[in-house]
Amino acid sequence: MDSMKALYQNQTITLTLLLSTTFFSYISCDSNTTTILITSTCNHTLYVDVCMSSLQSHANSQTALDLQGLASISINVTISQAIKNINFIKAMTDQLISSPHPPQDHEYVASCLDDCLIEYGEAIDDLEQAHEALNEGEFGTMNVMVAGAMANANSCENGFGEKKGVQSPLMDLNVFFMKLCSNSMAISNLLS
Repeated sequence: MDSMKALYQNQTITLTLLLSTTFFSYISCDSNTTTILITSTCNHTLYVDVCMSSLQSHANSQTALDLQGLASISINVTISQAIKNINFIKAMTDQLISSPHPPQDHEYVASCLDDCLIEYGEAIDDLEQAHEALNEGEFGTMNVMVAGAMANANSCENGFGEKKGVQSPLMDLNVFFMKLCSNSMAISNLLS
């Protein structure tokens, strides 16, 4: 009886090890496939480091099975950044308005920040339309809409330069957003 029990335990242990090895090999293989897909895709973008970090850090990146899945993640990351930029702009505007000693050109800067809120709102609309186009397989339309979002960020940035001596407090955010847009367009071109 003890030998039967020992045999049963050995078979159970062996089966458990076999199943867990198979499972973890599958996960490892799937993870390697995703890493290869992200790397090979990002190598076709202008901003490889931004592409790699934004796609690898996204929660859904490990479930992306193909280029279209990565394109979807890329657009979602860009939308998320636009929302972060809007929140930053709102906080900056509030701080500017409530400051007891506002900077010299505060009214002009506040006006530019208001314009940027509008530009980023339009950028989000463009990116949502780009996502719809992606889902419909209209990659050219996707590219046009992402380019529109990128132009919105560029307009935001350029607004500050219209008055001599005023520097954009959003330059880093705008540039990063435009890099995300550029990468989304590069991925869209791979789909075409």
